[in-house]
Amino acid sequence: MKLLILIILSVLAIICLIVLIVALTDIYPVQQLTDHRFIVGIVFISLGGFTRQAFKKYREQTRN
Repeated sequence: MKLLILIILSVLAIICLIVLIVALTDIYPVQQLTDHRFIVGIVFISLGGFTRQAFKKYREQTRN
């Protein structure tokens, strides 16, 4: 179950990274993304932090 949650968090982090790249570089001209670049960046940083903490906890539990 925890491994499934880690996989879902990883996929969400990759999707969020793609959205962040699109929002910051204007590759695809979506006005909603360019208006909210700051929020997209904060979400990316937060999701990355949650994913990192979950991986560290999972790795620590599997070592014992």
